[in-house]
Amino acid sequence: LIFILLQIILIYIFGFIIFPARNYGSPIPVLLFLFLIALFGLISGLTISIFSKNKEQAIQLVPFFVLILLLFSGLFVPLDQMPENIRLIAENMPLTLGSQSLKMLTLDGVGFEDIQFNMSRLLIWITVIALLGLLKFRFEGNK
Repeated sequence: LIFILLQIILIYIFGFIIFPARNYGSPIPVLLFLFLIALFGLISGLTISIFSKNKEQAIQLVPFFVLILLLFSGLFVPLDQMPENIRLIAENMPLTLGSQSLKMLTLDGVGFEDIQFNMSRLLIWITVIALLGLLKFRFEGNK
């Protein structure tokens, strides 16, 4: 967690102080949301390593997991151009929640109360993936 905190502080310093990107909102919600996105990445990596039998299998699983996240994040195809059923899935993916919320915080200048719903959905993702990893770890330990 210390490395996550250092990384988000460095990202914020480089993004908004050294390379002055526009930030019309408060820095605290931006830093908090960056922390949640980084925590999702950390928990996802730990869960993938728990589900992998060896290093090679983990190396093969990570690109698959990241590719799914990127495809549904709206990076390659805008969300409004996706079919309705896929858009419903894509709007609830962690990277979509993160990018939309950070956009709202920095460019639109919205407050913390305007992103609470997205933050709660991201926290649900973090909790579910952490619980999956913990359950797998617990049952592997009992064998």
